[in-house]
Order: sequence, then C-alpha cells, then structure tokens
Amino acid sequence: MVASSRCLTRDITATHNFEVTNFSLLDGMGIGEYVSSSTFSVGSFDWKLNFYPDGDDAEHEAAYESVFLCLAGGPTGARVKFKFTLFDKDYQVSRKRGKRRKTEKEENLLKTEASTFDSIGQEWGCSDFFDKSVLQELLLDSDDCFTIRCSMSVIKVDTEESDTIEVPPSNLHQDLARMLKDGEDADVTFRVGDQMFHAHRNILAARSMVFKVELFGAMMENATECIEIKDMEPTVFDGLLHFIYTDSLPFFPLATKEILEKAVAARMEKIPS
Repeated sequence: MVASSRCLTRDITATHNFEVTNFSLLDGMGIGEYVSSSTFSVGSFDWKLNFYPDGDDAEHEAAYESVFLCLAGGPTGARVKFKFTLFDKDYQVSRKRGKRRKTEKEENLLKTEASTFDSIGQEWGCSDFFDKSVLQELLLDSDDCFTIRCSMSVIKVDTEESDTIEVPPSNLHQDLARMLKDGEDADVTFRVGDQMFHAHRNILAARSMVFKVELFGAMMENATECIEIKDMEPTVFDGLLHFIYTDSLPFFPLATKEILEKAVAARMEKIPS
C-alpha cells in the first residue's frame, strides 16, 4: 500500500479600521486601561483591537500609546502576521511617530514572523505604537480623531490525504518458477545424469557467483553447448534451480540437506534457514 498526503498552507487576509474620536477625553485614563474596537471575524477567529491611550505598562511612563491585536473568540492556536498603521481624519498616513529614529521594521510595525495566539484574550502588538506628544500635535489639525488600521493575514495549514494506492503483493517468484518450468527463453542447458534442465544465464549469474564465473567467464565461448553437471543427483539439481529462481525450497525432504549444501557451494546470495 502506498499512501500520500500534502500540506496546504494559505493565508486569509483582511483589514480592520478602528476610528478613535475625541481622543483628548481618553487621555489620562490610566496606564493599562484600554478601549476596544468592535469584534470582527477573520479566518474562523474573532478579533478585536485594544488601544491603550496611556500605554499598556508603566515602562514607558504614559509617553506612548499602545495598540494590540487580541483573540476574542474561536479556536486557539491562530497564527497571524499583522501590521498597524495610523491615519489622520483624511486617511493620510502619519509617519511622524516620535523623536527617536525608528528602524524600517519599527516604522511599519510589521510582525515578520507569525504570532501565535494560544488562548482567548491573548494579545500581540506594540507598546510604543505612537509618541503621545507627537500625536497631540497631529490631532490639532485632525479634529481630535484618528484611525488605527490593522492589516492582518491568518495563516491556515491543512493536511490533505491523497488517494491510497493498494500495491498488489509480488508474484515475481511465481513468474520465475513458471519460466523455469516452461523453459521459456532458456539460453543454457544442463545435463545431470540422464536428465536435461533448461535455464537462463542471467538469472543464474545474478544469484550465484559460481554460475556467474562459469557462464560468463571461460565457458562463454561454449554458450550453445550443453553443460554437464557431475557428482549431483538430478533431484538435487532440480531443487537447487528451484531455490535459485524462487528463493524457496521445494518439498524434497530427503534432498533438502544436500540442496542447501549445494547452494552454499554455489555461493548463493541468500540461503534459507
């Protein structure tokens, strides 16, 4: 039996805009306090954006706003790539985020490696999303409102099982036994006592080093002649050929021991135990 499967990886992309109005009324609500967007669904999961006007922890001393993507419902284990972008009231991208120069990676706020949400309520995002002093300047010309856009891709991995192919058991030994019995395409003949045996040089050579030397060595020039085997009973030689072709011993109880001895003498690749 041969079975196969394949990994199908795809991403489900979506964008959610979270508009924050009258920001001045939110300013000062406290570190760790947040407001949330409405719940939205992407890739069989429910999500929301959590915006912290005074930051999510005391490390930044309320100098930055924080924004996080939060798993609000659905199965756990979601893998997501996402980025946040800030727009003014006219949906112009604000690129001025603060006095400290940001790297390109920080400027885009892009999670280049997928984040895994292992539990409901877990959030990933940016603690220093925007410098509050700079944001307040921007809001003077933006009617005290702005929009946070979250662009996200939920990575889905599915395993698809392909059709299973049943491979029939090998019957090679039966085919070779039939070739031996019928003498089909035989190209060498052995005389053992008063009996004649027809066989195939390539099969004998492949299975026995002795036959390989005799059939493709010095005796090659006598390829069309009959080869006489001495000091062996016809029954034993018949059993030896049967083993060479089928890898099994014929039911010759009295000759089994001698067949094995001849197989060893012929330097067979495999000797039955």
